[in-house]
Amino acid sequence: MLAISGAGPFIWNEHLDELLTVFIQEYAAQGGPRLSLDELRLHNLLIVAVSGVAYSMGAPIAMERDIEDIDAVESYQDDCFRVHENARIQLHMMTKMLNVWQTRKLGDVIREL
Repeated sequence: MLAISGAGPFIWNEHLDELLTVFIQEYAAQGGPRLSLDELRLHNLLIVAVSGVAYSMGAPIAMERDIEDIDAVESYQDDCFRVHENARIQLHMMTKMLNVWQTRKLGDVIREL
């Protein structure tokens, strides 16, 4: 399921349950136990919460290291992100994590645990 971690926000917003359902079906078809969609979704969200926060804390530092004039960057579509792959990946992963945190209300999910 870690392959989902790099998916864009629209995948998380519009297709997460669909992808998790396909995984559950294929896993069972290969002899694995039948997994709960709610539990699998929760585990994926917790992976985002734990790894995403740690990852995002380093992302601004990494982007600033790769892009000399970070203050001149106007948007995520700036040419510098095409030139500096690491900075582009850092920005993408941080944006995805913040989107998932907001749209899936990860703060509430964690508090409920």
